Amino acid sequence: MPQSERRHYLTVLLLAFLVFALDHFRLIDFHELDASDLRFRLRGRELAHEDLVIVEIDNASLASIGKWPWPPSIHGVLIDILSRYRPRLILYDMLFMEANSDKTEDEKLTEAMGRAGNVLLPFYFYSENPFRAFLPLPILMESARGIGFLNLPVDRDGHVRRMRVSVTGEDEDYDSMPVLAYLTRFVDEEKAQNWLKEIPRDGTNHFLINYPGSREVFKRVSFSEIIRVYETGKDDEIKKLVSDRMVLVGPTTSAISEDYPTPYSPHESSLIIQASALHTLLTGKYIRIPSRFVNLSLLVLFSLFLSWLARVRSPRRGLVFALGFMALYVFVNFLAFFKLRWMLPLTVPMVGGAIVYLIALFFKYFEGWLRGELVSREINTAARIQEAFFPQVVPQLKHLEIAFEYRYAEQMGGDFYDWVELGDDKLGLCVGDVSGKGIPAAIFMARAISDFRRENKTSLEPGEVCRAMNLLLTQNSVPGMFVTLVYVVMDTRQNKLWYANAGHVPLIIYHSKNKKAQILRGATGRPLGLFSESTYGSIEVPFEKGDLLLLMTDGVTEMRNAKGEAFGIERVRDFVEQHKAYYSPSKLIQLLFETLQSFLKGAPPADDQTVVGLEFRSDF
Repeated sequence: MPQSERRHYLTVLLLAFLVFALDHFRLIDFHELDASDLRFRLRGRELAHEDLVIVEIDNASLASIGKWPWPPSIHGVLIDILSRYRPRLILYDMLFMEANSDKTEDEKLTEAMGRAGNVLLPFYFYSENPFRAFLPLPILMESARGIGFLNLPVDRDGHVRRMRVSVTGEDEDYDSMPVLAYLTRFVDEEKAQNWLKEIPRDGTNHFLINYPGSREVFKRVSFSEIIRVYETGKDDEIKKLVSDRMVLVGPTTSAISEDYPTPYSPHESSLIIQASALHTLLTGKYIRIPSRFVNLSLLVLFSLFLSWLARVRSPRRGLVFALGFMALYVFVNFLAFFKLRWMLPLTVPMVGGAIVYLIALFFKYFEGWLRGELVSREINTAARIQEAFFPQVVPQLKHLEIAFEYRYAEQMGGDFYDWVELGDDKLGLCVGDVSGKGIPAAIFMARAISDFRRENKTSLEPGEVCRAMNLLLTQNSVPGMFVTLVYVVMDTRQNKLWYANAGHVPLIIYHSKNKKAQILRGATGRPLGLFSESTYGSIEVPFEKGDLLLLMTDGVTEMRNAKGEAFGIERVRDFVEQHKAYYSPSKLIQLLFETLQSFLKGAPPADDQTVVGLEFRSDF
């Protein structure tokens, strides 16, 4: 094998390992979790297991029985009623860890549980080593058939997709509530252990929940409805619903979750998640995921094949074959999930393969230096892909006119901008600059945009958004890479804006009232990604109709002509002051770039240039 080819495939392997590490250590979000959710949406709803029944403590129950929390005797009444219908199990998704001031209340619940003999109570552990947990009252634990934990492991995007099988306590091992409920079906200990071994788990002792759908797929009945029907004596339907089934009891209303010490997913109540996990165990339709070694091997093979296509095919034919191969992999991936319930990686191989493919093309034409024109075309393709990271549609806010333009010193760069509509006539806008230029800056830029879009979905002030982004970038920093950024939040209802500056070029605001341009130098902190302890303040600035706000990168202010003179922020301010009254934001920015070109007098720009202008129009 020629040395250049060996070098090529060694580079592919290193890139594959890099992409795998970026995903494994969560340095870049490849949205693999979103891809798993997409599979469930495309699959559609499934019927929940027939042995599951949910008794909801809902708003109707609160209205009928009274304000939360209820005395324990209320639950004792429910258990006595349910016991008459002979359910297989009664599982509570509530913590009974505080003694009632009236001891008879706890005694009534204990007696009801003792008469039923099939009640499972949950607990919540908050420390594993040493083991610490919020356990039920000792008097209740004695009458319960068993206790299991209800901890919900939340993924980084706030969803619950997994359930832990067991946890080791000080004296014994504890099972999660769904696992404990299923184990009650066994009489033979050996069969129970064999069943536990059959549960496919990841490296952290979790299994994936095979969600049948939303709460509507489960058989449900209100807590208050059971009591009402029982009192009327017309309970045939309830009896048919509950008899010989597993009954899960718990709250499904947010009115309780604020004061109730059970961990909730932001997207669904703990009760529905527990029911979905138990549905998975009862049906035996497990979602299986390959090991990390298999994922890495798949990524390597994917990358090697795409890099081989890049080497042996022309750009056009290679792209056609690569897209066809990716489409085939997507089809096989979804087919494996729908038919075999295998959750193979999707976005990581696709993104990693695409990156390897593009870089392989780059090196292919770099090695053939005489074919430099072809190299230029492929890098231009990569630049267009990078442009896809940027928002292409200007927000349509009736009180703002936005214009922007960016130019790279090379085919790819590190300048970026982004905006988000925050509602209530508020707009958040950032302009940033990654250290360096070219491909490294572009890759790091993708991460910076990803972090910004994740953090600016909240109602945080600009300084807090900068602080959160800085923590993310410094936790997994790349030597020599950092980001300067200015973030502005505009409120056209209050005619105010707030901004924070992380080592970036100052903003310029033009006041139409006195036709003067002002350099906003305040609220400046350190660049993002250097020091985790950095803090950032926010400054409030009022604005009036006709005012213009100009954001830019240092490629504009630090642009130098052949004599070594810098254009400077003061020249930009004077330019705006002289011309703003006669031009719209888009025309003003276009004229500014023409002025910069004239200033260079034929010298090539040394850095990327980005300018964004916002005019507060006179129609508000």
